[in-house]
Amino acid sequence: MDCRAVTLYEKKGEQMICIEYDGLTTPENFSLDDPSSYVSQTYNDSNHDEKLYYSSEKRTCYFLFKAKNYVFCFHLPLLGEWDQYKLQTYQDHIFNAILESKGYSYCYFTKMLLGGLANEQV
Repeated sequence: MDCRAVTLYEKKGEQMICIEYDGLTTPENFSLDDPSSYVSQTYNDSNHDEKLYYSSEKRTCYFLFKAKNYVFCFHLPLLGEWDQYKLQTYQDHIFNAILESKGYSYCYFTKMLLGGLANEQV
C-alpha cells in the first residue's frame, strides 16, 4: 500500500528533531538514547542504514533509512490481521518487497541527496 506518512529527522545535539513531515502523523522529537524510538535506534546503528519496524497497535510498518545526520521514515499501513509472530515470519519478505519496489529508487536518490547536502558548507 501507499505510505500513510513520511517523516524526516535531523540530529541536533542529543536529539532527533522532526524537521519535515507529510501525511497522517503527529511529528515528535526523540532523545538519541531513547531505546523505544525507531528513529534513534536507526540513527545509532552503525552496521545498517536501513531498518524495518512494526507497531501492532497502530497496524503500521515503518521503513527507516539513515543518511549522515538524517533519518527518513516511511509509515506503511498493514492490511488484514497481523500479530508479532506473523510480522517476524514475513519480515524478510516485507523488507525485500520494499527494497525491490520502484519506490526504493526514490529512497536511494533521497539518501544520496541528503548525504550530499550534509557535506555542503554554509
